[in-house]
Amino acid sequence: MSDGLIATALLLAIGWFWLSSLRARELANEIGKTLCKRRGYQFLDETVAMSRITLTRTDEGIRIKRIYSFDYAKSGYQRERGWLMLTGINLTAWSIEELEQEGQPIETEIKADKPPD
Repeated sequence: MSDGLIATALLLAIGWFWLSSLRARELANEIGKTLCKRRGYQFLDETVAMSRITLTRTDEGIRIKRIYSFDYAKSGYQRERGWLMLTGINLTAWSIEELEQEGQPIETEIKADKPPD
């Protein structure tokens, strides 16, 4: 292959990953807001933060697994930490108020009191 073709393929892969990451973060923000709203909590800072990103194997093939953390307040005074996991664009696990909930498949090593390492 020529150097130009390799460079173009690399740029396309970087662009795809960047757009995929933006889409996943927007989705994670909406999910975080919804989780807090359903419990009557305040979604602090109006954003999520990337905690971890890995590749994982699913029934559909290899997917990117992203774990986001976010802060919320029950009463407006005390800051609490929640997290959510997206595998591809699917919510697969989340934790808020020391409760762990399933979306689709969930890994058994996830504990509700802290995000996975």
